[in-house]
This record gives sequence, C-alpha cells and structure tokens, in this order.
Amino acid sequence: MKKSTLLSSTVIAICLTLGLQPAHAEGTKRYIGLNLIAGAPINAFDGYNTAGNFSNKDTVQVDYQGISLTYGIQDKWNWKGVTITPEVELAWFNDYDVVSASFPGLPNPAFHYRSNIQTGRIGVNLWGLVNKGTRWRTEFGIGGGVVYQDIQTDDTVVSGSKSSTSGYGMVGLRYLRDVGSRGQLSASAVVVKTGRSSISLTDLGGLDAGNLSVSTLTPEFRIGYHLALGQ
Repeated sequence: MKKSTLLSSTVIAICLTLGLQPAHAEGTKRYIGLNLIAGAPINAFDGYNTAGNFSNKDTVQVDYQGISLTYGIQDKWNWKGVTITPEVELAWFNDYDVVSASFPGLPNPAFHYRSNIQTGRIGVNLWGLVNKGTRWRTEFGIGGGVVYQDIQTDDTVVSGSKSSTSGYGMVGLRYLRDVGSRGQLSASAVVVKTGRSSISLTDLGGLDAGNLSVSTLTPEFRIGYHLALGQ
C-alpha cells in the first residue's frame, strides 16, 4: 500500500472514530498564517548531581519571543454541530538564559546552573468554533506535537550540552477578525506543556556527574495574520 493511501486511510479512520464529518465545501477556506509570539516559560528543573550528591530541583520563570507559520483549512469538519479547523503549525523561539539552583541544592544554593535553552515545535492544532459574527469569530483550540530543545548548562564545576525531542500539548482561545476579502487578523492566548528533556553532566575531569532535566509550562500570547488561498 502506498504511503499516501495509508495516510489518507488513517486520517479517515480517526475522523470516523471521533465522529467528525466533512463540512460543506463552500464553507471551507484554506489559509496560511504568520504569528508573533510572546511567552513566559515556567522551567521545572530536576535531576541529580552525583558529584555533589544533591538534587537539581528548581522552578524558574523567564520569557521568550518567537514566530510561527501555520497552514489550515477553516471549518473543514463538523463535530456534533461544531465546525472544526485543522491546522499545522511550525514554531521557533529565540534562545533564552535561565539560572537555577546547583550545589548544595535548595533552599540556599551556593552555586547555580546557568543554562541556555533553544526551542522549536511542530504540531497539529484543532480549533472549534465557539461564536461567530458577520466579520469575526472566536475559537477554542487543542493541539500537540513534537518539541525540540537544545540545552547547554554550566555551574563552573559540572557542565552538559545536548539536543533532544519530546512531546507537547496545547490548549487555548483565539479571536479572528476579517480584514478585506482574503485576510484575517488573529489574537490568541494559549498554554503549552512540554515533556521532559534531560542532559548528562560531567565534571572538570570529564567524569559522569549525573543529569539535569527540564520541562516547561508556558503561557503564550500571539498576534497574527491569516491569508486565504485560492481566492
């Protein structure tokens, strides 16, 4: 069986399982979108430093900015009277620095990990129509996919660096406003939860010194623009 046929069959099976029905063709609209993102990731650190025999637990909130590209089909499906918009999203964020507790651990660390984290995401969102006016609409969304993180850390005694991937989930609300015949302005607020990424630590002599891990919970605010295709 060809990959394209298998993919189509899988999508159809998922839609039937969820009770999703195709919406009327004249009501659908393909679009590409661009979003500017401001977020404040809450970094939950964990792991264990075997060189000093202490936990790496700490929670630190910082901020980042990013950009995302989307491709969607507005009102593609109907689920129990609610129109659903599927959307593919690719997002990338500036790297950010974060300082967390090192030796001898909380509550009064004498040393600190100074970490640099770069994040990217690719996933699928489903937006359900909540309310609609003549030129505006509000939607509730859920989504998920894969998050990439490149992490580097150093506390002057131990250090580590690694790129890894994990899963993420998203939930949010957005407002869309028609601009002209083909455009829509968007404003959305979402919360994104990532899985845990872990890096190995080594001491100054190159010996194993345990690990440092991090997961994030991030409120994000986005403003963007959708451009309808094929019109």
